[in-house]
Amino acid sequence: MTKWLDEVMRQAKEVNPEMFKPVDEVDPKDHIFGEVDEQSRRFYALARTYEKHAELQRKQADGLFTEASSKQKLQEDARKTDRKTKVIWDIFYASVKDANNLWGEHITIKKGWKIVRGRMY
Repeated sequence: MTKWLDEVMRQAKEVNPEMFKPVDEVDPKDHIFGEVDEQSRRFYALARTYEKHAELQRKQADGLFTEASSKQKLQEDARKTDRKTKVIWDIFYASVKDANNLWGEHITIKKGWKIVRGRMY
């Protein structure tokens, strides 16, 4: 594996999935397929951790006392973190779909780690 992917796997083992749990309530009309497994929960939490990190980088870049060169670097770092976040989300959804044989489904994750059919708008 690549150095970065090895690091992602290490971070996924260490992250606490309870830090970032889904909060959207399951609607009575939702079709529930099952629950997200423990390893996939870790990818979910890791993706959310990366999102928060990118958000912090952008806030720092927008700070009043940030020099132009530092601002540019922080903005580029946030863009890199956003791209990495997308890959982690892709890993998460691929893992959930594969574990539950849901490759043809558009899914979302709701409170209680419930896997539900996603709504297409």
